Amino acid sequence: YDLITASDVFIYIGEVSKQLAACADALNESGLLAVSFQLLKEKECEGECHGWEFRRWGTFFHTKSYIDAVAKANNLKTVVYREFSPRLENDEEVDGQIYVFEKIVG
Repeated sequence: YDLITASDVFIYIGEVSKQLAACADALNESGLLAVSFQLLKEKECEGECHGWEFRRWGTFFHTKSYIDAVAKANNLKTVVYREFSPRLENDEEVDGQIYVFEKIVG
C-alpha cells in the first residue's frame, strides 16, 4: 500500500509492536502510515509502565518514546508529529498524538 490510516484504532491496544510491524510490512517502499494514539506523558509513566498504560475510559495511552522506538524497530521514519486533543471525554480534553511515518528501506 502507498497509504495506511488508523485513527482511534490503537487506543484499544496496549502493546502495538505487532500491529505497527504488520503495517510496515504492508507498505510499499516510501509508503506512509498515518496513525493516532492517546498521549501518555513520560512523567506519568511509572512503575509497571512499559510505554503504555490502560487508563480511564477503557482505552490505552502510549508514550512518545515508546511509539518512536517501535517505529524505528520497524523501519518507519517520523515525517510528521503533532500533539493534539482528538476529543472530549466527560467534558475533559483527551491528550493525543498523531504521526505520519514513512517506510524506509535499507
